[in-house]
Amino acid sequence: MFRRHCIVAHLLRESDYVFLLEPGMAIVNSDMRLEEFIDDKYDMTMYDKFTSWEIDTSSYVVKNTVWSRDFLMKLAEFETKIPSSSNDNTALHILLQKTFYPEYAEEAGNCLKILENLEFSTGNQQIMYTFEACIRSVIGENHEFNNLRIIKKGTGWAREIWLTDSKWNQNRDFMLNGLKNSYQTTFAHGVLSDILLGRQTWRSPFVNSPNQRECDSSKLELDQSLITSKLEIDEYLREKYNEVEKMRWQSLAAVGNYMSSS
Repeated sequence: MFRRHCIVAHLLRESDYVFLLEPGMAIVNSDMRLEEFIDDKYDMTMYDKFTSWEIDTSSYVVKNTVWSRDFLMKLAEFETKIPSSSNDNTALHILLQKTFYPEYAEEAGNCLKILENLEFSTGNQQIMYTFEACIRSVIGENHEFNNLRIIKKGTGWAREIWLTDSKWNQNRDFMLNGLKNSYQTTFAHGVLSDILLGRQTWRSPFVNSPNQRECDSSKLELDQSLITSKLEIDEYLREKYNEVEKMRWQSLAAVGNYMSSS
């Protein structure tokens, strides 16, 4: 996962922009364009994950500049600087603090103590969430920096398909994420299906599976039963947003546990 940022940095030398997309993403609204998410004021644009308080490293748009290539290489180099059980999302949060808020090194150091527990715990995901809640409290709620911007939760170019029971709206959605074959089903979400199959299952937004050898949106037939009102989508997302916010505060409250044990 770290090496992809190194690859993007090298690809940039031959491109004006590179748009990194994650496997499992699908364009459902071909009326929208990637260019809508480019802002020439910034060298790099990322977005907040909806299901957590992480900044997503799996998809971003980056402009060919000396700064952006250097930033991506620094991110890739974290592979050998942090515990092997962590990931590039964790590394990104450290790099953001070091790049834009070096004066908060002492405060960030308290957060870094949390990562020391990664090698000795089976609950690594929760530890990383606690660290990220801590480091984001250090750098604040700022989403715009000198060279980089972070699009706020739910307003980026993609979101997880399962958040809204595979439903979407043409006026708010561009891409859907999380279309992994192992989670595909024909069942709508419900108490029983969520217990048996898990919450991350999804129904295909297409009537027929797209032909990967072709790139012709006119041949894609959308499942109209999954296209719904913006109001309904917003209601789904509002409920999930509140759930995630509660989890974020719980993770932030857990920071003190690591401080006292150090």
